[in-house]
Amino acid sequence: MSNLINIETKNINGGLIQTVNARDLHAFLESKQEFANWIKDRIQQYGFIEHQDFLINLSKTPNG
Repeated sequence: MSNLINIETKNINGGLIQTVNARDLHAFLESKQEFANWIKDRIQQYGFIEHQDFLINLSKTPNG
């Protein structure tokens, strides 16, 4: 079975965690909102906590 977006299993702090790239999710959902604003809104709306619910990979962000 094929996934609609790429789901990867990563070793994060010694645990295997299923992850998705937020930019891939944003594109898949065909959001008309600019990515930076869309992700900030999702983080606030759902109360996500950095290093618990999400990680920022600066090596993969534009201008990062």
